[in-house]
Amino acid sequence: MSKKYSIEITDDIVWTTFNSSSNISDIKNAIDEVSLLEYSYLKLWDFTPGFDLENSEVIELAEYAKRKILGPLRSAMVSPTDVVFGLIRMYEVHRENDQQDTRAFRNIEEAVEWLKS
Repeated sequence: MSKKYSIEITDDIVWTTFNSSSNISDIKNAIDEVSLLEYSYLKLWDFTPGFDLENSEVIELAEYAKRKILGPLRSAMVSPTDVVFGLIRMYEVHRENDQQDTRAFRNIEEAVEWLKS
């Protein structure tokens, strides 16, 4: 089974890029892998291909990430499509009360600019 994502570190940003539409298991696997990296507090999650999640799964992922990715950090999530962007905004709301600043973006350039600001 090949991974549907890649993880790279570029300009002090841990960059997770999904290569195709992902499901909850794919995203949890990526969260697990990123949680083992202590390289940077800047995270970028590129969901440009989209994902196949229900509202309840987005909430489940937010709770999962709270337990796995600890400490203060900035996390940018990117999707140009309306539906996925809306779900990312919902994820953002469920992450508001922890030590992480999570924001949704429609393009990579704005996300990287925010992460580096």
